[in-house]
Parts: sequence; structure tokens; C-alpha cells
Amino acid sequence: MKRKDKEKVVKELEDKFARCSSFVFIEFRGLNVQRMENLRKLSRVAHIELLVIKNTLGKMAYKTSNNKNDVSCLFTGPTALVFAWDDPITPVRVLYEFAKDNPEIVLKGGVIEGAMVNEDKIAVLANLPSREVLLGQVISGIQSPLRGVVNVLIAPITGLMNCLKAIEQKKA
Repeated sequence: MKRKDKEKVVKELEDKFARCSSFVFIEFRGLNVQRMENLRKLSRVAHIELLVIKNTLGKMAYKTSNNKNDVSCLFTGPTALVFAWDDPITPVRVLYEFAKDNPEIVLKGGVIEGAMVNEDKIAVLANLPSREVLLGQVISGIQSPLRGVVNVLIAPITGLMNCLKAIEQKKA
């Protein structure tokens, strides 16, 4: 690879590190071509980007980007980076599910919304419900007590209405 090509790759990686909401390092040693193509297809469907990179170029790009975490220890072995642009947990879920069926894939760690995550945290994040489900649970949790308060406040009025209806039916 020529120097100009390397500089171009480093600039592109710098840009990706700066713009992404999260990125995850994977090691794919022993993964055959067909399985790698399956992973690439899954990545495209999930709107995440999978890049096989040279470790030295990745280190250079990460050092020059304005990221605070030290991920230099993750640039070892055959390395691929998975970038997420919208939902930061998407690559974690996709890779975790793919790694269940393909033990050759090792999720080494990454950075999610500025926080460094290791293999254990990746497993925890992958098993969390989606953002929409979590928001629904929070709203439901907020809504339940409010519904109870409304029912308590309406109860006397409802009782009065029932009494008035009973009196009306008795007179009719």
C-alpha cells in the first residue's frame, strides 16, 4: 500500500471515529469467507459499517481523532471495526447474535457514546431490550401511578353520579 493510500485510509478512519455514535472491535481469526460475507450482509441490513483494517493505520487514525479512551490494546490480531451511526447499541446486538453461531468471532471491546466497553459489558448491552421497549417501560411506569391518582380523584364524583342515577331510576 502506497503512502498516499495509507494517508487517505487514516483520514477516512479519523472521520468515522469522529462521526460515529459507537464502534466495536472484533477479531475474526478462523472465520471463512462465506461467514464473513454473511456478517457483511447483516451489517448492511442493520445500517452499520464493517471495515477490516490494518492495526497500525487504525491506531494512527484513533490517536489523531479527538477521542479520550485508550483503545490501543484492542488493535491486535486480525481486526475489524464495526461503526454505528444512529443507534449505538445496534452493532453490539448484531455482532453478539452472530458470535453465538460463529465462535470464531471475538468481540474485543469498543466505545459506545464515548464510554469504553469490554467483552462483559458488550454481553450485558446486547441482552438489554431495545431503546423503544425501554422507553415504553419507563412511560408505563410513570403512567401507572398517575392513573391511580386520577381514579382516586374521580371516585367520589363517580359515586355521586351513580347515586343520582339510582335516585332518578327510582323516581321514574
